[in-house]
Amino acid sequence: MIKHYTGLLLVGLLSWTDAGWTQEGGKDANKRAALDSQAGVDPEQAPANEMLVPHGKKAGRDSPPLDAEHIWVKFKGDWLGFGNWALFLSIGTSMLMAVALAALIAYHPRSYGKAATLEEVEQPKIFLMYALVGAVVAQTVKAFPDMALVVFAIGGLFRFRTDTGQARDTGRVILVTCVGLCCGLGIYPVGAVAVAFAWILIYLLEARVTHKVLVKGIEPPILAQTADAYREVLVENGFVIISEKKNVVKKQASFVFRAPGEFDRDELEGLFKDIPPKLQGAVDWESS
Repeated sequence: MIKHYTGLLLVGLLSWTDAGWTQEGGKDANKRAALDSQAGVDPEQAPANEMLVPHGKKAGRDSPPLDAEHIWVKFKGDWLGFGNWALFLSIGTSMLMAVALAALIAYHPRSYGKAATLEEVEQPKIFLMYALVGAVVAQTVKAFPDMALVVFAIGGLFRFRTDTGQARDTGRVILVTCVGLCCGLGIYPVGAVAVAFAWILIYLLEARVTHKVLVKGIEPPILAQTADAYREVLVENGFVIISEKKNVVKKQASFVFRAPGEFDRDELEGLFKDIPPKLQGAVDWESS
């Protein structure tokens, strides 16, 4: 069923593109119209260039001949946004608001305060990244409304047809794809602000990494003592324990804790070896 709908979506997208989709910003359109008027180009009679003009459209104000002068005017227009600090402020504010409002939901005390598994602890990072993706998509669609369907199709392909690993990685893949779209469409300020904002966001979110250590093969009579010994090692080394579970049936204890980004797992395993041999178990790791 998923493949069927994805196929229909792609067929519709290709048909729509072949029908001659074109959308230009208001400023660029005015510049091209002025150039056409100066060159004496008749929008209804000018022949279409089959290599450079979308199929099914006549050359004119919608699709002007892409000569050197038109290309140069458009190129300069695309880069003029870097001199508009008000534009940068507007784009940055929208992304900041998106992430800030998403953080209110992601770190809600009723949900985040009860996080016990590695996935639940890492979930807020995914929320924040997708909020940033949404802000970038909105900026792209605001400049080029017809790109909404393109972004939707790309998201569907990533979701159902691409193995990008964890949900967090999927968000980053979609984000860099949106940045690529921004550059391809000539809205460089949006792409630049998105990359800068994403870099800072990832740096802050990954400053402390969440790990899960599972201690197996513990005999039930000494399970509590073993758990206390491992917890003591973690606390003494400055790690923040988020959750702790003991399972008598499976003869194991697990700890979910936060550690600095430069955390050396081998060093901690060396500290675990200082635990009395009778309280040691087989250690298994899982990191976010």
